[in-house]
Amino acid sequence: MLLEVKNLKVYYKTTKGTVQAVDDVSFSLEEGENLGLVGESGCGKTTVVKTILRLFPTNIAHVSGTVEYSGQNILQMTFDELSRIRWKEISMIPQSAMNALDPVYTIEEQILEALQTHDEISYSEALQKIYGLFDLVGLERSRLKDYPHQLSGGMLQRACIVMALVCSPKIILADEPTTALDVVVQDNILQRINELHKKIRASMILSSHDISVIAETCDRVAVMYAGQFMEYASSRKIFGNPFHPYTVGLQQAFPNIKGTKKKLIAIKGYPPNLINPPRGCRFASRCPFRKEACVAKDPPLVEVEPLHLSRCIRSDAIDEIRRRASMEETWERTELS
Repeated sequence: MLLEVKNLKVYYKTTKGTVQAVDDVSFSLEEGENLGLVGESGCGKTTVVKTILRLFPTNIAHVSGTVEYSGQNILQMTFDELSRIRWKEISMIPQSAMNALDPVYTIEEQILEALQTHDEISYSEALQKIYGLFDLVGLERSRLKDYPHQLSGGMLQRACIVMALVCSPKIILADEPTTALDVVVQDNILQRINELHKKIRASMILSSHDISVIAETCDRVAVMYAGQFMEYASSRKIFGNPFHPYTVGLQQAFPNIKGTKKKLIAIKGYPPNLINPPRGCRFASRCPFRKEACVAKDPPLVEVEPLHLSRCIRSDAIDEIRRRASMEETWERTELS
């Protein structure tokens, strides 16, 4: 086990109250594995990713649980201990490459700083390593002398990938790495990420609101909603045999280029207010399959088949749920059954 997160809770303080951004999340990461976190904007994906490196905003109100790496809880490390593993052991590809790099330093200066801070390496040796990574991600070596504003969004994202890889980390955290890129550049970046994963065999946690990105890239998937895991299993099980109505609904809302053409079906409504989360299942207000019991108490995350967890009390009716989920009128329903 390379990384293990247990019972993670992260709350933020706002002017309107305390937001329960992540509520009791647990998962593990094996060596060489790609884990995907998928869900709507605001579901807690980025908070989970940033908490692993303890990158908290100033309005953090509460953090509990454990993030265990190499026998240590990252949440209890001293600043010096944390500085030694950041970038060297665990690195991050940020969500917005346009804002991630310092505008007054060249790409070369910024990547060199990350490398030479953690490794005793000469300038010529460092440059050769960076050249190799630039070749790997498809960037011209001459771009090293450029400033961030001279690169396109796709080029900046690739430069951020190089910076994340330059210290040969064991874990890469990729937070929405294709956000704000056009579909052609997105596909190119995803291909590069897949190629890099196969070549260097680093473990990765990839967060995205795009279910197709997760399906294309990840071995295991956690489906997040309103700060909780709704479903957690292998990619094959999540996309081939989903057990939670939210997962089924997400699949109905995304196009599939294989099979017969069909109309996309949106999930009606909005996620709940996490300042005062509702009692019961957090997806209940938008779920057309809910029962009275669904709003009575918070359902646990239980094993519905080997190595497949789901947070739904109606797993015994999953065949009916899948069948009805393909009909648009199903998602118009608002009353309790």
